[in-house]
Amino acid sequence: MAERKVMVGQRVRRLRRERGLTQAQMAERLGVSTSYLNLIERNQRPVTVQFLLKLGQVFDIDLQRFAADDEARVF
Repeated sequence: MAERKVMVGQRVRRLRRERGLTQAQMAERLGVSTSYLNLIERNQRPVTVQFLLKLGQVFDIDLQRFAADDEARVF
């Protein structure tokens, strides 16, 4: 079975802005590089399950917020 790639950059960016964080601040909290977060926000890289789990844990959010619909692209 092929692995699905989920692109949720707009939602990640919206969450970051809602929390008043810079990309560097959010990246540090998530344990990723600023450049990787930038790629995610621009839908140049799909998110991993590990990234989504960390996002939910660090920011105490329901991951259903990132469920696929018109804003999320699944490949």
